[in-house]
Amino acid sequence: MRTELDSLIGNFKETLKEDIKDQEVPASKIDSLKLEVRNEFERGMKNYLSSDELELLKEIDSMKGKGVIDYEKIKEKALEKDIDFENAREGLIQKGYVRLGFYFPS
Repeated sequence: MRTELDSLIGNFKETLKEDIKDQEVPASKIDSLKLEVRNEFERGMKNYLSSDELELLKEIDSMKGKGVIDYEKIKEKALEKDIDFENAREGLIQKGYVRLGFYFPS
């Protein structure tokens, strides 16, 4: 799994140029490569995470661009998707994929 993922990521890096203006590859190809990397990552993660842990991690990932990730919103979304929130949360914490904490804006 690791070598396949490394190979896909390497291919993705080679395809992209430093400056977005100089890209010779269509955006659809870039999106396709990103999806390929994501799918390979998920296939590999199934060996390490339970289905609930993987689904919870996806929920957390989908919220990361919104600034602070709200614990209650994650819990609510997880329960809507019938994820065993408490066990998935504990599993992700024990395996080092997430940490609970506080954010204090400066």
